Amino acid sequence: MAMNSKNSKSDQAAIIPSQTLPPAYQTTPSSSIHITAIVVILTERIKGSLIIRLLVDGEDRGTFPFGHDYDPKNVNLPLRWEFKPYFTLQSGHILDIQLRRRHVWRRSLLIGEVKLSFQEALRLSSLFIGKEHKLRDDPKIMVEFASRPDTLQNILGSSSEKAREKRSVLDHLNHSKRFLETILGFGVALSELDPIAKAVLACVDVVYKNLDDQDNCEKVLLDLAESMAATLGYIEDVEQFARLYQLRKSIEEVRPLMEDTANFILMFTSRSSSSAFVNSWRDRDKVDELAKRYKTFKQQFDRGLAVQSGANLETLLEAITSAKDDNLLLQLKPSGLDDATPMGECMRGTRLDIIASFDSWVQNIDATNILWIQGFPGVGKSAVASTLVGRLRDSQRLGSNFVFERTKSTVTTTPALWRNVAFDLARTYPAVRKVVIQKLDEEVVQLGSPNVKMLFRNIIEEPLRASEDIPPGRLPVVVIDALDECGGLDGRQSTHRVSLLQSLKLWSRLPSRFKLVVTSRSEDDIVRVLSSISYPIDLSSGTTVADQATQDIRLFLTSRFAKIAKNYPDSLSTSWPGDEAIGNLTNRAAGLFIWAKTATEFVDAGEPKEQLRQILKGSTELGDVAALYAQILHTSFKDPSQEVIQSFKNLVGATGLARVPLRRAECISLIEIEPTMLDFIRKGLQSVMDAGDTLRFNHHSFVDFLIDPKKCPTPFLIDKAAQHKALAHASLKIMKQRLRFNICNLETSHLRNKDIFDLDDQIRQNIPDHLSYSCRFWAEHLRASRFDTELLQEVQEFLNERLLYWLEVLSLTKELNVVVSALSSIIRWCKGEEAGSVPSYAKDAIKFMSAFGPVISQSVPHIYLSALPFTPTTSLVSQRYLSRFPQTLSLQTGRVTDWPAIQYVAEGHADSVNSVAFSRNGKYLVSGSTDKTIRLWDTETGGLVIGPFKGHKAPVSSVTFSYDSRRIASGSYDFSVRIWEVDTGELAMTPLEGHTGPITSISFSRDGRQVVSGSEDKTLRIWDVDEAELAVKTLTGHKGIVTSVAFSQDQKHVVSGSTDKTIIVWNAKTGTIISGPLEGHTFWVNSVGFSPNGKRIVSGSNDHTIMIWDTITGTPLIKPFKGHLDGVTSVAYSQDGRRIVSGSYDETVRIWDAETGNHISGPFQGHTDSVMSVAFSWNGRRIASASHDKTIRVWDTAARDITDSLVAGPFTSHTDGVNSVAFSPDGQLIVSGSDDVTVRVWDVKTGHAKFGPFKGHTSWIDTVAFSHDGKHIASGSDDRTILLWNIEEEKVIGRFVGHTGGVTSVAFSPDDMRIASGSYDKTIRIWGIRTLETILEPFEGHTGWVTSISFSSDGKRIASGSYDKTIRIWNVGTGALVAGPFYGHKDGVNSVAFSPNGDRVVSGSGDETIMVWDAHSGNVVAGPFLGHTTLVISVAYSRDGRYIVSGSDDRTIRLWDAETGSLIVGPLEGHGGGVDSVAFSPDGKSIVSGSEDATIRVWSVSPHPTGSLWTPAKQLADDWRLENGWVLSSDMTPLFWVPPWNRAGLWWPRNTSVVAEISTKLDFNKFTFGSSWQHCRGDLT
Repeated sequence: MAMNSKNSKSDQAAIIPSQTLPPAYQTTPSSSIHITAIVVILTERIKGSLIIRLLVDGEDRGTFPFGHDYDPKNVNLPLRWEFKPYFTLQSGHILDIQLRRRHVWRRSLLIGEVKLSFQEALRLSSLFIGKEHKLRDDPKIMVEFASRPDTLQNILGSSSEKAREKRSVLDHLNHSKRFLETILGFGVALSELDPIAKAVLACVDVVYKNLDDQDNCEKVLLDLAESMAATLGYIEDVEQFARLYQLRKSIEEVRPLMEDTANFILMFTSRSSSSAFVNSWRDRDKVDELAKRYKTFKQQFDRGLAVQSGANLETLLEAITSAKDDNLLLQLKPSGLDDATPMGECMRGTRLDIIASFDSWVQNIDATNILWIQGFPGVGKSAVASTLVGRLRDSQRLGSNFVFERTKSTVTTTPALWRNVAFDLARTYPAVRKVVIQKLDEEVVQLGSPNVKMLFRNIIEEPLRASEDIPPGRLPVVVIDALDECGGLDGRQSTHRVSLLQSLKLWSRLPSRFKLVVTSRSEDDIVRVLSSISYPIDLSSGTTVADQATQDIRLFLTSRFAKIAKNYPDSLSTSWPGDEAIGNLTNRAAGLFIWAKTATEFVDAGEPKEQLRQILKGSTELGDVAALYAQILHTSFKDPSQEVIQSFKNLVGATGLARVPLRRAECISLIEIEPTMLDFIRKGLQSVMDAGDTLRFNHHSFVDFLIDPKKCPTPFLIDKAAQHKALAHASLKIMKQRLRFNICNLETSHLRNKDIFDLDDQIRQNIPDHLSYSCRFWAEHLRASRFDTELLQEVQEFLNERLLYWLEVLSLTKELNVVVSALSSIIRWCKGEEAGSVPSYAKDAIKFMSAFGPVISQSVPHIYLSALPFTPTTSLVSQRYLSRFPQTLSLQTGRVTDWPAIQYVAEGHADSVNSVAFSRNGKYLVSGSTDKTIRLWDTETGGLVIGPFKGHKAPVSSVTFSYDSRRIASGSYDFSVRIWEVDTGELAMTPLEGHTGPITSISFSRDGRQVVSGSEDKTLRIWDVDEAELAVKTLTGHKGIVTSVAFSQDQKHVVSGSTDKTIIVWNAKTGTIISGPLEGHTFWVNSVGFSPNGKRIVSGSNDHTIMIWDTITGTPLIKPFKGHLDGVTSVAYSQDGRRIVSGSYDETVRIWDAETGNHISGPFQGHTDSVMSVAFSWNGRRIASASHDKTIRVWDTAARDITDSLVAGPFTSHTDGVNSVAFSPDGQLIVSGSDDVTVRVWDVKTGHAKFGPFKGHTSWIDTVAFSHDGKHIASGSDDRTILLWNIEEEKVIGRFVGHTGGVTSVAFSPDDMRIASGSYDKTIRIWGIRTLETILEPFEGHTGWVTSISFSSDGKRIASGSYDKTIRIWNVGTGALVAGPFYGHKDGVNSVAFSPNGDRVVSGSGDETIMVWDAHSGNVVAGPFLGHTTLVISVAYSRDGRYIVSGSDDRTIRLWDAETGSLIVGPLEGHGGGVDSVAFSPDGKSIVSGSEDATIRVWSVSPHPTGSLWTPAKQLADDWRLENGWVLSSDMTPLFWVPPWNRAGLWWPRNTSVVAEISTKLDFNKFTFGSSWQHCRGDLT
């Protein structure tokens, strides 16, 4: 049986907003507030036990039951919860106070709630010290604050007192011993200080000794609290003379650390069972967290004391920090810059005028501090820059040198520039070094930040401004070459280029003594910025070429020809080719050094005189590089054969069009060119082609020339589409030749890719570069080519024969993100053509990848072992490949016919996932969670790409991507907005702060320069991301919390929704209201969004509806969308504006027609808690949903409804949690009652529905029971009634009414003449089946809910268990109490059962234990049985009385020896939710269980079960588990992976029947795995 709270998850909570603090508290801020008590006054009677639950930033900090007897008749009596030690709320956090009526299970009923921010608590504490202050009415909730002086000392003292109440609580601390050890080691350097400081170690030394002495372990908690109290005083003494930053910082952090420890002691000591500390993983995690923080404090404290105690502080500081400083500086230096392409300097004697101008400028300390050398491509800017670098290095004035390269745009970025400059300056100038080190050491700057303004200010501007003592002759000069290549192919659209120019403006504001030289082409954006802030030098060319430039070209040509002539001493004079020829060439060069260089390279590549004649015969147009290139081709390839021409095109096409540069060997293999032919062509192109192993051209202008039909000679003209076809064909051919099954010879299926120690070696040996290139880029070349039937046949063969082998390579090389785009390219390439089944196959392959991406990315063997077997029967991939791999597992039941809506589940967050968003480029999914972290997921595989991003100090409420997919914005309950870099996960800038309440929602503007945020402080703020400040004034207008905000795509408007039930549209530039407040919703507005064209607004509300509004007029355009059964939490438009997706507290996702409001798809079900956020992918193919259940689910939008995931057949299952199950007397049937308000009867052997569903109750079913003759069923419901059903007729034959609370338990008397029932109303009633009336007055005595009842075998007694922690035995005939109450449990009793002989009663409790009692005396005769890790919900005896079965909220079932309490079987794992009900079969060989996961399982408890998941020959194991889809053995070895739609109904060891939406029974007779996995392929067996 199970008790579940059905209060709407959208119940309104009172919010105490943050307000402005009084002046006194603005000047003397406190870091924490201490709460001594919470007082509640009820306005109406509350039935049931009361508890206070405290949460900080959404994290549970303890549940506190009312400590005295509660009299519900005296409504106005104040109820007081006192906290000893005090409860501490620290700065920047939110306290959530919840008053709840305690429920049997974890889902207690919420009565009232109030949230209190630290700022508000600080303000109130100044006004109401030692007094109660009201926070809300109905019910009235008040808090009492502690006075300020010595508060922490008082807390630690009361912690000590509280600890004395607990004994033996740390008997089994085990690995958590280090929690105390770390706070004992303060004293590394204490001997260097006075006796006061030494005492810091001595005061806590006793704790370690007690812990080390196992006989005195019960004293540890007491000693910990006492030691902390003593430690605080000594640390305060040390603080008085603390001067060093590190020591000050450590002391500042120890107070909140001690307060957190005191809160932990308070939470722990409030529990009812000491064993909870040992058994709870949450406690162990908290202990580990505190231990880690104590360790950090210890290290900082020791280091600070050691440094400060030295006689010569400066000397000691230098000794300690030198090594650390070097390490910090090495972190500052960007990677990937060491292999920059070397650039030659200007030839001696050239550019003298430029050098003279530079020398004059650099010596003039008052001159403009930026020198800009500009000019057209090829004029020699880089050579000039290289020359200046050499001169500066010789004069010891080179501050730094940086070169932007288009081919390395991801490495040579603007942040990399300034990090490199800072690194170089810090190595040379001590004053700069000091400031930079301080910034890095104090973590003021994030190294990976793309926020250039912040980076520049912290590591360039401030260090330089602090460098006043640099002699004029040593002042640094920085040289930056090729500004125009910043941002790569994106050019001026690149964010790096924009930020670079902005940072140059910042440099111009530095003192003029700090000089900067930059070179670039004269491009518009660069000209606009630099023309007004720099001293320009123009390297002229063409008709405007300067005389000096002409002389330099002549000198260059003379020198180069002289070198050529030296190679021919007997045939060429030293003056060759003479002044006339050199003059001719000089004029043609027209100032372009690239022309002169290419011409001389060409001459040197052949017979000099003939080569020169060819050039002189060519075009006479000044600076005509194209003509020169054409002349080179004609000369180098005279009368080329067709083979030479084709080889030329293939080689040049591969070099120019390849997606990444190719090496020589790679190119030979890819295009199948003879090595001699390749070398011949490269020799002919040596004047324009790099001579290294990597194939690349010297200048991009040559590639532009080759594809320009107006300039390139026809024989050499490159047809891009034709060359892409050739590359696609070559790639497909290579894959045909090289792809094979198990390409890297993986030896076992038990290791994931990442766990194979020599995988990199295997990849190098078996996946050559040209194969890797082909697998990655074949489809890109296909897409860029023209449709061709021959190529189509190759693609079809690839899909039919090598698709899975292709996935192997991409999995191993971590390139799976290209799969969907490649398959989509096939579809686009075939569009409008007669392509047969290829597009359909590609679409099915996309679904295959979407569904199985998580397992394919993790383990290659499981492409065959785990993905193929679960593929739907109609899948083309399955039909083609499954028969080829027969030695895999097969599905006896549960194989779906078509692809389900669910694609994958992303798991990893430790708490509720509150927000989710797709990147526009389709690569990533971002999520924000109550666990305070942000995670970045791979859209295709569901794998974690980066994260968790840590930095927020409270739950993350909202996340979003910038339009360019390069940044993520996050909003948090810590009142801040943070901007993160996608590539690194680093903060891009300092947090945006200003709100006085938690951030609820954020949105980027389309250009990424602004972010709008909404807050609980009832305001919106629009932030300028570049300036890290408000772009407009704070937007005010809402009367309630702002719950949701969004920018329109044209950036003109912002929309907001609020708890005041309204929507407002704002002008994004001025902050004025355009329309609204829009009224129409009847409850909170939770979510708003714009349509893509900005003309409409969608809103979702707690009133369960969705509405569409006109943006300007504010009028509703369509009737509200209705369908959700609870509040709508999130809404979003698809990018085509045709659909709307919604998520709800009802745990479902739905898709709607945006024009009509008609329901299109869904409800998509699978989440086990509220859906908090939904988002469309930018291509509209997917929906992501984030939930309180800690997961993200990704859905296929093409799925029509949930039936897409159902197995064919007439059988259904429960659609919500199963609260109660029971066997029929003959053991052939099972009855179940569910939260879906139905009762159903199932066949035990088949799991098929036999009778029902029985419908008649109006609320969830808590309990069901079979009559002993097997003809009737009794069901009890939260609707306070009991129904009696005739099974075969499937109708109600009796209704029992009388309970004033929900019915929690029912039972038939042995003679079937009476029914007993227990209820939330704390009573037990006996009903006559014939009369439908109560036989006796209600049995009263329990002071809490009656959770469970059981008849004795003779029918004369009833046992009852209650939330009052007791068991009682009643006389059925008189209603008199004959035994009890039995005391012993520390928490509510959830289930009781008589032994078959009636002498004993077993009970299961929320204290995680099971106990066996003498039914007459009440003595404990066995137990407590320990093992479950959360509350025990259900217990039952076997028919022979030898065994007890228990089900727990920890999702496990355990079988115990009733006499000894030893564990016989289990824990049995398989349920995906808490086990709410268990029962034995009449023959004692089976157990049935019902769970919150909506499934029913029948388990064999015989020593050798058969017919279950794994046959005895395959090593049956009860302790297998399911984690993130993987079925793991007891030693955590991966066995196989299960897709999301098959997990809930998967048969586990000992299952003989499973009732689920998709009951999945596996056949392992042919399954080969582990070291034999390769035999899964048929032709290998």
